[in-house]
Order: sequence, then C-alpha cells, then structure tokens
Amino acid sequence: MPRPRPEIRSRPRPVRRPVGALTAVLAATAAVLPPDAASACPLCFAAGGQSTLHAYYVTAALLSLLPLVIVGVFAGWLRQRFKSEPR
Repeated sequence: MPRPRPEIRSRPRPVRRPVGALTAVLAATAAVLPPDAASACPLCFAAGGQSTLHAYYVTAALLSLLPLVIVGVFAGWLRQRFKSEPR
C-alpha cells in the first residue's frame, strides 16, 4: 500500500493594499506643511536651561555608545556559544 504524500503548504503571499487617494493627500500635506515645532533645532543651546543641556548631552552619549554595546553583547554571545561547544 503506497504511503500518502504529505500536504505541501506554500507560504501565503503578502496582501497588497492600494494606497488610497486620501492617504496620498495626507502624506503630501504632512511633508509640505510641517508644524513650526518640527523646524526647531534640538541641539540649540538657547532652547532651555542647564537641565535641558544636560539631557541633550546624556542622550547624545547614550545614542553614541549604543551601537558599541550591541556589537559587544553580540560578540560575547558568540564567544560563549562557541566556547561551550565541544570540538
């Protein structure tokens, strides 16, 4: 008696949704007419007091160090994984 073949399932295709006219108009309007607050410079030192400047410096330092931390964690994970693996 022949074995039944397993059912082959294909991946579902992504649904393509047409961009509506209203969405296109809203996106164009948002790009052309930004609010006045968006044109303010976050690094402008006249924007606030000492606490604001401190917040900018701390945020800039964290965002600068974040890629190094991510690479370091990934390298440590790889080292630990290959170190524990028998040869």
